[in-house]
Amino acid sequence: MQANRLKLKNDWNDHLCHECLNHRDGTAVECDGTCLRMFHMQCLPPHLRPKPTDAPDAPWYCEDCRRGLAVCAVCGDKGMAAAAL
Repeated sequence: MQANRLKLKNDWNDHLCHECLNHRDGTAVECDGTCLRMFHMQCLPPHLRPKPTDAPDAPWYCEDCRRGLAVCAVCGDKGMAAAAL
């Protein structure tokens, strides 16, 4: 686990884990995608966790952002990010 990943990247990221809804602690990783969600490392399946071999400043993306999905801030529906309206 890279120490730099565990620091708050900016004030826009969530402060609750998207999976368990508990507050941030020392095991949090933040998505660099459009969702700005935070996850505890233990709440992520192993295949989605940052790899120990990743560079400390390498971007990390949650499963939804990897698939190009986004959640509407108004209605909460999930769909393709940047889809034409």
